[in-house]
Amino acid sequence: TGAASAGPGALAGALRFTTKNASDLLRPQEQAGVLLKGAHQSVNGGNKFSASAFGRFGANLDWLVSQTALNSGDYSDGNGNRVANTAVKSRASFAKLGGTLGAAQQWQLTHERHQDEGLRNQRTNLLLAGFNPGQRQRTERESSALHYRFAPDNPLLAVTATVYQNENAILLAQGTPNFERDGTHSYGMNLANVMQLDKHRITVGFDYRHD
Repeated sequence: TGAASAGPGALAGALRFTTKNASDLLRPQEQAGVLLKGAHQSVNGGNKFSASAFGRFGANLDWLVSQTALNSGDYSDGNGNRVANTAVKSRASFAKLGGTLGAAQQWQLTHERHQDEGLRNQRTNLLLAGFNPGQRQRTERESSALHYRFAPDNPLLAVTATVYQNENAILLAQGTPNFERDGTHSYGMNLANVMQLDKHRITVGFDYRHD
């Protein structure tokens, strides 16, 4: 979306998605479940595994936790040549707790952590060369958010609110005297109300972010 409601930093557009919760994965009569997945990538000999568990606590509270691991070697280009320093070791974890407060109110608390590590070219957009040696690198991302929605049976009232914080880091040249750690820390909040006026929809609110 390129709408103003996408928030700061979305001048060229933004991708917005909503993660699943336990209610999306359970039948009405079910209280808990487990989902296991596995995949193989022939281009780099990679193997990906994920495990998720989810359930309900009564009628108004649900939870979900998930862990994913990906290990691969260097990938091969279209001619079958190995591209050096492209192997991946990635780990991702996710947790979500949500509930309802009556028929019109919903809330969700989420936390996500992602880590990717491997031998990378110093300038990752260029091929391995004398001026562009390989070095041990790691990227880390950690995000937390609290979402709230109030949507009574009123076309003029559909309120959403979110507070969040994000931590991003990159560790360069690990295990060498040139070790470097860089990153960003962001936090913010947004509040919006959507009004449905006949065939028109109007959104009002504000968005704040600090980096």
